[in-house]
This record gives sequence, C-alpha cells and structure tokens, in this order.
Amino acid sequence: MFGDEMDVGFVFDSSYGEKSRFFNIDGSMAQHVYVWVEASDDKRFWMGYLKNNDEFKFYFKLPSEADPELETAADGCERLFYFEATGVIVLGVCQIFCLDGDDTYLKGFVPGFSSRKSQREFVYNTNVYAIENAFLNGELIDGTIEAIVAQRLAPPNVYPSDFISALSIITFPLMKRMAFYEVVTKDNESAISYRQSLRKNFRSLERANFSQGLMQCHFYSLFCRAVEEMAAAIIVDCEALGVEEEYAQFEERLHEAGVCEENSYLFLKGHFIFDSAIKIYAELSGYYREKEIERVRHAYRKSSAQAIEDQVRSVEKGWVGVGETLKHNFYNSRPNVPFLDAVCHRLALEYKQNI
Repeated sequence: MFGDEMDVGFVFDSSYGEKSRFFNIDGSMAQHVYVWVEASDDKRFWMGYLKNNDEFKFYFKLPSEADPELETAADGCERLFYFEATGVIVLGVCQIFCLDGDDTYLKGFVPGFSSRKSQREFVYNTNVYAIENAFLNGELIDGTIEAIVAQRLAPPNVYPSDFISALSIITFPLMKRMAFYEVVTKDNESAISYRQSLRKNFRSLERANFSQGLMQCHFYSLFCRAVEEMAAAIIVDCEALGVEEEYAQFEERLHEAGVCEENSYLFLKGHFIFDSAIKIYAELSGYYREKEIERVRHAYRKSSAQAIEDQVRSVEKGWVGVGETLKHNFYNSRPNVPFLDAVCHRLALEYKQNI
C-alpha cells in the first residue's frame, strides 16, 4: 500500500542518466535527463522549455512510470514525493522534478511556510499556480478566439481577455488573504471552508454570459459579491487572531515581488479559473458559429437542401474547440508569463537552453 516499504527492481538514480551518454546512438556525449512531471499535459508544457542539445537529452516521465504496480490512487506530485522519500527516484542533474507551483510562491512570503514543491535543487515549479494559468495570456486568448471565429471581435463592451483582467482585479484582495490565512491557521476547517466556497462560486461563474458586458451579467455580479464577502470575513478572522501586522508585512513582500491586480489571476487555482474561462469562451465561440451557419443558410438558400447541409457541415467541421486550440497556440508561441519566466531562465542556464 501507499506509504509502506516497497521493493522495486529499478532505482531512478541521476548517475544512470550521466552514464547513458556513452550509449547515444548519435555518437554524442549528451547526458540523459529524466524530467518527472505530474500529468500528460505537463509533458507538453515543459517540453517547450527543455529541448535536446549537445549536452543534454530530455526524457519526460509520469509518476506511474516509476512503479506502475504500486497499489494507490494517489498520483501527481504526491506519488513523486513518495518515490523521492523512499529512494526510488534519486534527484540530481539527470533526475529532476518539474511541477505546478500551486500556492507555494505566495505562501513562501509568509514566515515559517515550507513545501516539498518549493524551488530547491533539482526541483522546478511554475511559480504560478499551474500550467493552466499560464495559458490565460490576454493577447493569446483574443487572438485564438478571433482565429476560431475567423473575424475580428467587436463586442459592445468586453473582449474575451477583459474577463480575465476583471477577474484578476476582483479576486486580488481575497487571493492574498486566503494564502496568508491558510498558512497562519495551518489550513484549519475555516480555511478549507473558504476554499470550498470559492470553488463553488467559480463553478457558478461558468453560467455567465457577457454578450451585454461584464457589469450586466447577473452571475458575474453574484460572483463579485461573494468574493468581496469572503475577503471581508477573512479580515475579521485575521483581526480576531491578532495577525494584521504580520499580514501587512506579507502584503508588502508581495508588492515588492511584483504581485499585483493585473497578474494575480496567475495565482488562482488553475482549474478553477481555466475551466470557467473556457466554458465562457466556448459559449462565445458557439454564438459566432451559429451566426456563420445562419449566414451560410441564407447565402445558399436557392441551392438544394443537400448543398445547404454540406455547407453547414463544412462550417461545423472547421470550427475547433477553444480550450485545446488555446493550449496549442501557447505551445507554439510560448508567450512571456510573469514569474514562470524566472523558472524558465533558471532551466535555461542549468541545461544550456536558448533564452
């Protein structure tokens, strides 16, 4: 069972990757670096920042590849940390972890906080909450949706990226408070309750419709009100704990590090914000798809029924999904992402990557 002593037939030691260079079929002396990530999507993400060169060849591996016979439902980073603790994976130059940062970056500014995900030798994390946050680049979002709908967007009050910007601003006070509160209370029941409440509100936000603008959307207004009420409640809790001075110092450290309203969306739980945004953008894409189908039906109204249906199917077949298209566009363009860029720079220096 997970947590018991384990007998495995192979240990992933850094020295193995170093010795493997003597067996390169291309005749090079490049060391083999095993990059352990949490999930398949993470492979695609980190592959763009670690490319083979004359000194290193990179092999991306999932936790289940270390010991597929391990009887546990636990996966991701917990499984990797277990393998590290039991000596199945011995970290080194040729055995590294590349992980989502979760909330370690923000919480790292609270004295006394520690996490196995924090940046350390041979462990790299995104700094931002998850790879999903990195995908939500404003320019990339607008360009992706315009490419999908094959026209320039001209909504009356809001562009797709404006939603992320507004969300970043409204959640900034709560995001800071929650990170601090979870550390000082050691993630007590109240902190867990706040986290569950935020998740619930993000799910309700998926029903939002911004066709008439952000401020006119009922579900967005409800979300904003809930976020403000949660932030106010945590302030009361912090005052009761007598930690307002410590919080002020924490807030100042965040400010000095460059965390602000404009980029705070990078530190919200990745799946919360990404799933909500993609659901909303899919609705927007669907609106334009239906408008195009209406146009096609009208343009071919004097043609046969079969000809009309062929044109409709052509529109539907060529209309791609927002989420996967946004990811692919990110992989192709690799836009600058605050805080993540620092990690990529570290990898570039240590593994001879082009910056």
